[in-house]
Amino acid sequence: MKTGDSVTIRLAPLSSLTIAVTQRGVPAPKVHLSCWGPVGSFGLIAEADGSHTFDAVAQGEWRCDAVGVDGSAKASVVVRGEPAKLTLALEDYGSLDGVAVSVLTGQPVAGSR
Repeated sequence: MKTGDSVTIRLAPLSSLTIAVTQRGVPAPKVHLSCWGPVGSFGLIAEADGSHTFDAVAQGEWRCDAVGVDGSAKASVVVRGEPAKLTLALEDYGSLDGVAVSVLTGQPVAGSR
């Protein structure tokens, strides 16, 4: 653009995004929720019901992560003019059980449990 040029700026209306966080088919009791999108980020730490609505959300693609006591989830959602909804189903963290053995002797290493 040059000095004196005319410019038209079209503003897209804001929308809302409701995110439900579940684990094993029921609302997750406590989660840390974060979303990143076209104009920054937002998040919260929630203690209850697993469903949270964010107002005044810019249109575009948002990437969201939820981390709970026993699992985590990631997903993306595209927000347009209508209110958007996203469900994040926490996947349980894995666990590992076993005994460490020495590569030299093949015997269990003391105190490795």
